[in-house]
Amino acid sequence: MPQTGEKDSSLLSLIGLGMLAATGLYAGKRKRD
Repeated sequence: MPQTGEKDSSLLSLIGLGMLAATGLYAGKRKRD
């Protein structure tokens, strides 16, 4: 496998964090209703 740069892993981390944040907000909204 080719060596991936720091940029790729940080981008994946950002995507993961964004998905977690979106899921948290979605769950929070559902609990309130």
